[in-house]
Parts: sequence; structure tokens; C-alpha cells
Amino acid sequence: MVTNKEKKFAEVAQILARCEQLKSDIRSFLGENSQIYRRAFNGNNDLLGRSNVYFFQLFVLQICMILFEKEHHHLRTLATKFLLDPNTNWTNENSKVEVGKAIDWLKEIENEVGDTFRTLRDKHFAHRDFNRDLKDVALSYEVAWRVLLNFQELFNIINYHVFNRTVRFEILDREPVELKHLARFARIWVKLMPEWAKQHNGPLLDVIYMIKGKTPPNQ
Repeated sequence: MVTNKEKKFAEVAQILARCEQLKSDIRSFLGENSQIYRRAFNGNNDLLGRSNVYFFQLFVLQICMILFEKEHHHLRTLATKFLLDPNTNWTNENSKVEVGKAIDWLKEIENEVGDTFRTLRDKHFAHRDFNRDLKDVALSYEVAWRVLLNFQELFNIINYHVFNRTVRFEILDREPVELKHLARFARIWVKLMPEWAKQHNGPLLDVIYMIKGKTPPNQ
């Protein structure tokens, strides 16, 4: 029978995997083709840029679920419960020591970045009350990705010593197919722009109208 703490621990893996996906999506838009994607949106309606902001906000909120003690999926609390449970079936004789070290490391992470994540969540993302004293805080992608990697490593340390298994969180570094289509569209746009002033008939005329956001005359 799966205990409540085992169920929550498995859900932590889902949270970490979701954060890894969000990180991958954010990095895709910030990569070498970022200007192409912006041109595909004419530089006016930067949908992808706004989406990146929302993805990062969601990333922070997800990390908060395992970072803070009052949350149901607080990783340090779950690890402590396994450590104190006499029924835990440890992988080897060093397992309790290693999980204890992981708990100490989790505490260090909370002390290091807890205030930043809490301020972002409580005063900017989840509860943006205008009568509050909003603090200016900064969280770089570099720090955010490092926190995620640390959580993933610590999760697997605990996972190995308690359940004798690990999880791979890596996602292949390739751009989403939607962004590839946008890049292709942007290249077509640039090639056809000199042709717009010329007279055309047939499918090419329809394509030019569609790129301009207009209904082709034959439809």
C-alpha cells in the first residue's frame, strides 16, 4: 500500500519534470533564433516574449511548492519523514547518513534563495496586492536553473536511498516544432517582401495576401 508521503514524493518528481520542461521552453526562445521569432510576430505583438515571462512565473510558483515548509510537497519535510520512519527500507548501510546530508543541503538552499522566491510569489506573482510594500527582487535564469538542478539531484539522492531508483529529468535540447514553423515563416516573409509591389496571379498572390493577414481575392 502506497503511503501518503510516498504519493507526495512521487508528485515531487512530476513538479521537477514540469519545471524542466518550462526551463527548456524558456531557453528555446532565448536561443540563437530569438530575433527570427520576434520578426515572425512583426516585433509588435511579442506573444512569445510574454509567454516566456508567464513560463518563468509558473516556474517560480512550482519551485515554491517544494521549497517551503508549509507546502504539501515540501521536499525536506518528506525526506525527514522517511529518515524518521522505522519502516523505511534503506538501500544500504550508508543510506540514512546520505539522506541526512541531503536534508542539510535542502536547508541550505532554503536559507539561500527562500526570501527571493517567497517575495516573488507573495508580492508579485500570486498575490499582487497594490496596497502592499512591493520589494524589488531579482532572480536570474542562472540561479533559477541551478536551484532546479540542485533539487533534482537531491530528489534522486533521496529516491535512490529510500526506493533504490532514480529519475532522469533531462530533456533533449531541441526547439519546439511551433518555433521551427515560425522561423520558416519568417524566412518566407523576407523572401516575398520584394515581390509584394509586383503583379501576381494564382497561388502566389493568395500566399502574399495571407502573409499580409488579408483574404485572398479568389476566396
